[in-house]
Amino acid sequence: MTSLASTEQNGSLAPVAARDDWQLAPGQGLASELELVGVESERLAKALVHAWTERGLQGHAAVAAYSHFALELLSLGAPPQLLSGCAQAMQEETVHAQACFSLARRYGARNVGPGPLGLGQERGDGDLTSIVVGAVHRGCIGETVHALAAREALEHCQDPATREVLIRHQEAKAQQAQLAWRFIAWALRGAGRELVDHVRVAFLTGLTAKVETLLPTERDRALLRSGLLSQHQHRALEQRVLRDVVVPCMEALLARAGRASVPPPF
Repeated sequence: MTSLASTEQNGSLAPVAARDDWQLAPGQGLASELELVGVESERLAKALVHAWTERGLQGHAAVAAYSHFALELLSLGAPPQLLSGCAQAMQEETVHAQACFSLARRYGARNVGPGPLGLGQERGDGDLTSIVVGAVHRGCIGETVHALAAREALEHCQDPATREVLIRHQEAKAQQAQLAWRFIAWALRGAGRELVDHVRVAFLTGLTAKVETLLPTERDRALLRSGLLSQHQHRALEQRVLRDVVVPCMEALLARAGRASVPPPF
């Protein structure tokens, strides 16, 4: 699971395409320049190009995911504040995808961007339970983890331009997580015990995985200095966030099921 910005929502990422219209324009929200830079090894440069291209494709897919979520909200008669949150998330993910493709180019890639994205047959007509459970997994859990992963990467990142991207990404993911929590709180007002139980199970299923403790490699440390967590580091952080942040917030939310307010996830 990635997030509400998840490849699961659309089935797959778009293919990589040679194009220059998904690069950030000079001064587009970044004080630091994104000119080509050298790194300590060709292997690291290739890893950075691959990682930032992948994150660009994920951001691109997230635009479609939030569009789909907006259709789901419309099908449930959700309030305008939630729909506005989807529109804001689509814009945030578009700019983040541009930033990621720009970072990929700066480490030696050609101008790249997303090709056509297959959208499947999703029409926003799911039932309440499936929509709520999906928002728990991709929003309350996924976006909360991504916000705190961006914060963790920011603490170690030594590149000014990447730090700016991470700061914006952290703020965007925090807002997107809050959107999901607000939606769940709205959906649970007056809900029966069955929906509350589905929500509880959806939260707790993320706690079953065990993560082996591994010492970071030199490659892991080099990626972290460039603002990227390794897959193992991300998975270990995910479990800490689930245990220390998401589950306590879940308990507070379910204890208040039927009320309008819910504490923020972080």
